Amino acid sequence: MTPNSILHLSIFITMCEAFLGIDPHWGLWRKIFYVKRHNADFATVDDVADFADQFTFLESENVQLRKTIKTSADRVLEANMLTAEAQNENILLKNELKKLKKKMKDEQEARREASILVDEKKVLFESPS
Repeated sequence: MTPNSILHLSIFITMCEAFLGIDPHWGLWRKIFYVKRHNADFATVDDVADFADQFTFLESENVQLRKTIKTSADRVLEANMLTAEAQNENILLKNELKKLKKKMKDEQEARREASILVDEKKVLFESPS
């Protein structure tokens, strides 16, 4: 392999992974570069045009995928926010329920004590002296 071919390989891999966001693919490599056994290192005009078309198509797909991912990420973020709000509301409702239970228990205890006092007064008034 010549130094230029190694350079072409490294540029192609970098372009695929960093710019296109895909794994390097032999079919795409063959579309971009015109491979000959002799010293022609340049792609033909048709190959460059085909690459430009494929690149434009892949880039539009990547844009669509990024939008989909962003939309999905936004939905997950919104769901997480709703979950946090629901958990906070749940905590508030539990605290309110505890307060109501305590209030009901205190009222029940007060009624029981009042009932005991009424019963004691009845016993005092009814007892023969």
